[in-house]
Amino acid sequence: RPESETIMEFGKYFDLLTPTTDKTCPAINPRVCIDYIYCLKNKAKVQVKDSKVMKEFQNGDVEVASDHLPVFAEVSF
Repeated sequence: RPESETIMEFGKYFDLLTPTTDKTCPAINPRVCIDYIYCLKNKAKVQVKDSKVMKEFQNGDVEVASDHLPVFAEVSF
């Protein structure tokens, strides 16, 4: 979870690229955010163009594909 010790420790070495305010689990009626995309902190400049939790798709049913909603990040280096 965003406030967990594990996520705080990740923040020392990685930059978070996705939102922590959107809930990802379970896929049906999500209640918590536990899915993220990170980038290793280094000298490379990363620009997040878009990031979100995917809730709708053109094809398929996201609620049966997994027990988590997928997260998406469009970035440029």
